[in-house]
Amino acid sequence: MNKEIAIIVLPIGAAFVSILLRSSKADRAALILVSLINLTASMTLPYDGVFRNNELLGTDTLGFVFLFIINVNFLGSALYSNVYLKETDEAQHYDHWYAPAMLFFLAMVTGAVLSRNLGLMWVFVGATPIATATLIWHHRDKESLEAAWKHLFICSVGIVLSFIGVLSMVEASEQVPGRGLSIDTLSNYTALISPLWGGMAFTFALVGYGTMMGLSPMHTWLPDAHSKAPSSASAMFSGTLLNCAFLAILRYYQIFAFTPMISFIRNLMLALGLLSILAAAVFIPRVDNFKRKLAYSTVGHMGILATSVGLGGIAIYAAMLHTLCHSLIKHALFLTSGNFLYTYGTVKTSGISNAIGRVPQSSIILVVSVLFIIGIPPSGLFVSEFMMIKQMVTESRWVVLAVFVVLSATVSYGFITSVFKMVFSEAATEMSKEAGAATPDEGSSEATVEPLFSLLPQWIFLGIIAITGIYIPLALNVLLHRAAYILGGF
Repeated sequence: MNKEIAIIVLPIGAAFVSILLRSSKADRAALILVSLINLTASMTLPYDGVFRNNELLGTDTLGFVFLFIINVNFLGSALYSNVYLKETDEAQHYDHWYAPAMLFFLAMVTGAVLSRNLGLMWVFVGATPIATATLIWHHRDKESLEAAWKHLFICSVGIVLSFIGVLSMVEASEQVPGRGLSIDTLSNYTALISPLWGGMAFTFALVGYGTMMGLSPMHTWLPDAHSKAPSSASAMFSGTLLNCAFLAILRYYQIFAFTPMISFIRNLMLALGLLSILAAAVFIPRVDNFKRKLAYSTVGHMGILATSVGLGGIAIYAAMLHTLCHSLIKHALFLTSGNFLYTYGTVKTSGISNAIGRVPQSSIILVVSVLFIIGIPPSGLFVSEFMMIKQMVTESRWVVLAVFVVLSATVSYGFITSVFKMVFSEAATEMSKEAGAATPDEGSSEATVEPLFSLLPQWIFLGIIAITGIYIPLALNVLLHRAAYILGGF
């Protein structure tokens, strides 16, 4: 367990050093160094066939998948932050709380994923808003302050509800030897758990953690938070914070996966999942701010994850693959939105035109990422969504299938029309002025020089997604199947 403690403590220690030094160079070095060390150390953790005797920290195949996603995403944000922090430092707008908040955030989500106890997991998840609110208020203006308070208030409600879930589980485990909150012990004694209190525990956990996951109708903090935070932080929210809350729900799901209660639990997941996809389909075609579009897209994909788990069977494997692919693609999209914001001074879709001429590499990344996020082959999301549809057909869930297809098509249309207009349209000068765009080199149509680190993470992530869409490596395939097996899938 010493290694698990080390990869939680290291980012916290680096955050304190960053606060003391208040140096842009030190912050940039710390972010990259910590991300490399944590990624390397995490990959050496034992996760398969390990018996855990009421240990507080540790991982299994399910946790290992999420730990990998967190560390890969953080490395991408750390590389991108190197460019972002250098530019803000040169512009004398450097915020010395950015790096400590990012590092503290990494420590908390890592702790949540490694927790083998529902109470300890709640503590780690509940501490994340401290860091995320700091990042949302990064620009220190009225709108970002309002978004930060909104995030804190709504997520606090979610944290309170999930705590009621923890207390309900304590009551449900009255007959369980030791009467604790150990995930492993509860999973081994499911027959002794009270169905009434167990059902309450899952329901409160779903609503509470679902608020932080961004499931509709509890998602209202998410569009404001994503649009106000720096792009590298928004990418972390979408790729790790929401996944972390999703894993917390899955830990409750895991306990009841092989009990008669699972039908009730799956129906709840299915209902909230479809409602979230509906929210995305309604708002994506309507909003003009591209980062808000991405935020609503995230709400939709959280809905797809919940729907997958609600379907069961092979769809749970699809949920694991979807979690990995969505996190990486959405990370690439948020980082690329930062490049557009720097070049055009806005992320309003009506204020951006001829992007292929101004930021050609970012434009190509944007188009490829959007095609991947809506599931166009060779995206790994095509594979995961095809598996979901296969499960719907196998179980003759024709209504669910029809709703899923119609809503997904609406989301895809909303994304493609706006992005193609941003990238290929040449006659939006007036629209740009109406949108309030304040470009650094207004009127210029020459291509902007794009730093390597502002593009490299996106290309790597898109490469991984393309590979998973063509051939899933054997080791990854086995890992995802074993993670799905823990949840009663295959």
